[in-house]
Amino acid sequence: MYDQSLKMRLGDSARVCGKIHLFEDAREISVTSVAVEEDVNAEALHLLLCVKNYRTIYSKPFPLPPIDQITVTPLPSLSPQDDSIPNFAFYRTSGGLRPR
Repeated sequence: MYDQSLKMRLGDSARVCGKIHLFEDAREISVTSVAVEEDVNAEALHLLLCVKNYRTIYSKPFPLPPIDQITVTPLPSLSPQDDSIPNFAFYRTSGGLRPR
């Protein structure tokens, strides 16, 4: 939520948190918080951390385990008979009730 009492001037650094979504074949940003960044070195530090993470983590190959070593844990099934799930968690279709 945007804080109306947040006073920013042109040129101030801000820390913005949120998520990037794809909506109608375009990127959309959902902002969850905005704060004035007091540390003048925060932007440079963030850039250096991005470069470090790229060199040490993201540029390394990710070895996939052999298929016979992968274990899959099934998700618990949602059923309308389960009392812990409210009825509004399902919608009616021609094939019966389906989870939302």
